[in-house]
Amino acid sequence: MPSATNGIANQLDPGGINRKLANLQRQIDELRAAKRAEATTIGSGGLYVTADGGLYVLDDFGNFILVTGGLTTRLIGGAPQYGFILTRQNADGTPGEPAMTMFNAAGAMPQTLGLFDAQGNDLWTDDAVAGQGIGRPYISFPVAPANTAAGQSTNAGTWTNLYFAAVPKQQPVINMGGAATTPSGVTGQLRLMEAGTGTQIGAAVTVTSAPGGVAWAIQGAVPGNHMDTLQLELQGQITGGSGSITATVFTAYGRQS
Repeated sequence: MPSATNGIANQLDPGGINRKLANLQRQIDELRAAKRAEATTIGSGGLYVTADGGLYVLDDFGNFILVTGGLTTRLIGGAPQYGFILTRQNADGTPGEPAMTMFNAAGAMPQTLGLFDAQGNDLWTDDAVAGQGIGRPYISFPVAPANTAAGQSTNAGTWTNLYFAAVPKQQPVINMGGAATTPSGVTGQLRLMEAGTGTQIGAAVTVTSAPGGVAWAIQGAVPGNHMDTLQLELQGQITGGSGSITATVFTAYGRQS
């Protein structure tokens, strides 16, 4: 007579089910122990790190290469400080110097953004004290004679070099300016050239009947590739009357487009 299992009891394999359950439990235990996700893709929605957490990249020697998020240096008062520290890797396994950071080592706001060389020297930092502008490097600037007549001059009717500079191209545009004089009834011009390519930068400036001096400015795109040496020549000429054009330069700098 059929049993309550309707004749299928002999098809059940309690041992096989137990083995599957044990294997599943083993995988769960391994995941809990490893706590590591390899080759993981995060799609729509992103990844959120909260509660003083962070993301960390370590080299083969256990040195931190990248720390972003909650930092060990807390803010004055004990609140978490969030930022990032990118450190250079050393081949011998010793900890490298910071390459780029954004935090405050003393735990006081505001934070400072910094870029450093392989020895840890400042290459560029913002000014956290003022809260605006560059902290490092210190930038030099030219100083010109207050007496415009003390500048370089020419009375030639053709373009003549007054000033020369050889500088690396690091920005796409140059601004140059100063003051110039011409006697009454005399007209002269100034232009800025890149001698290596024969390219005129910006437009020529005309100075007419300016015995007391007038301000001039030239700006324009420069030719060449990044870090090419620019051969800059400020030139002058007389286009009308009899006399000289005299020019000083009190500002010259590269800038963005």
